[in-house]
Amino acid sequence: MGNFSSRQRLLLGAAFAVAVLCLAAMEMGRPTLMLLLKPLPVLLLAAFLWPAREGYGRRVAAGLLFSALGDVLLELGPQLFLWGVGAFFIAHLFYIAAFLAAEKSLRPAAAIPAIVLGLLVFPRLLPGLEGQGLLIPVLLYTLALCTMLWRALARRGALAGALGAAAFAVSDSLIALDRFAPEGAPVPHVRYAILILYWLGQLGLTLSAPRSFR
Repeated sequence: MGNFSSRQRLLLGAAFAVAVLCLAAMEMGRPTLMLLLKPLPVLLLAAFLWPAREGYGRRVAAGLLFSALGDVLLELGPQLFLWGVGAFFIAHLFYIAAFLAAEKSLRPAAAIPAIVLGLLVFPRLLPGLEGQGLLIPVLLYTLALCTMLWRALARRGALAGALGAAAFAVSDSLIALDRFAPEGAPVPHVRYAILILYWLGQLGLTLSAPRSFR
């Protein structure tokens, strides 16, 4: 944290504190408080990046803002699920644009983990997607998520972004399996794993901006 300004340290500390409060609200079953708190860590990360002068940081900040919008829409109820997915879809497009600006070479080998993840998760969702009109939206979202992971892994020397994208992808995979996979034994505390991995993912993407710590 030596390269961070006092303002950025304050924002990171505030994001961590709000995340802890949000987990407490989830544990207490307080949906209104969850609605208020859930987008705040990501908004604080966007504020961390917003003064960035270079395009990479600005694109990631835009992705964070759309992610925060998706957080709100998903918390408002199942009737806004597709709108929430759409907001996160746009967020991934901004992340992909950032990674492509930083690394234009294809690096096909970097796509292998993303392809494996997609092939492991999406087929398991098909029975739960049938008859809900969600097959195409979830397929498009899966493609965007896997592409984001691929481009993060393709960027040389950017460990924070690669780990962040991987954590984000695992979090979203857990959400999809929890919501759409055939009924089975519930994963203990999966909601906490989903949220913690999601925030860690967004933190990694934030810290992957190379010139945002001045």
